[in-house]
Amino acid sequence: MKPSRAYNLHAEVGPGCLERFTELQRSFHRAGTVVCPPESLHLSVATLLSVREDYGAPKDLIWSRWGAEWVEDLRALAGSLRPFEVNFNSLRVSQAAVFAAASPVQEVDQLRARAAELLGRAGLKADQPSILHCTLLRYDSSAVDLVALERSARETELNVTTLLTSLVIFKVFVYPNLVREVIDRLQLGAGAVPPEWS
Repeated sequence: MKPSRAYNLHAEVGPGCLERFTELQRSFHRAGTVVCPPESLHLSVATLLSVREDYGAPKDLIWSRWGAEWVEDLRALAGSLRPFEVNFNSLRVSQAAVFAAASPVQEVDQLRARAAELLGRAGLKADQPSILHCTLLRYDSSAVDLVALERSARETELNVTTLLTSLVIFKVFVYPNLVREVIDRLQLGAGAVPPEWS
């Protein structure tokens, strides 16, 4: 956990999904792990300004130049998409976190492609997440037994679905998403037509 700056497009998971995730957090919490607060749990949809990237200028300055345009473009795209379901079906362990992984969703692919296009048009690095996931725990010690965590993850059944009706653009002050500010909420299916680019 550290001071940082990022701008991201997320989705909040529904109550049933949140309940299952908090159960998993309790089950997997052990020495060397840090439970992500329930209010911080989210589905990572798209990256606008990454916490890991140095863009050669302050991220707040970049956002002041491009943010309003990006928000309106993403709002139009979100409005043209119907609310959609995301199914989380496996628990995975990486070198940095324990997370719930979901099946690919076409609508998220569209949103990530548009975010990458917006970044590219601004001359910025446009990398997007490669998976659909929600991080449940992180590590605060190198002594975490990853082998044991991976074994437990393989033995854990996960099949929970959440319906997404809106998206949230967050400004992150403390990574990972412990201190953040809502910039805007984008309603799915609001009827807007995404702009055509030449």
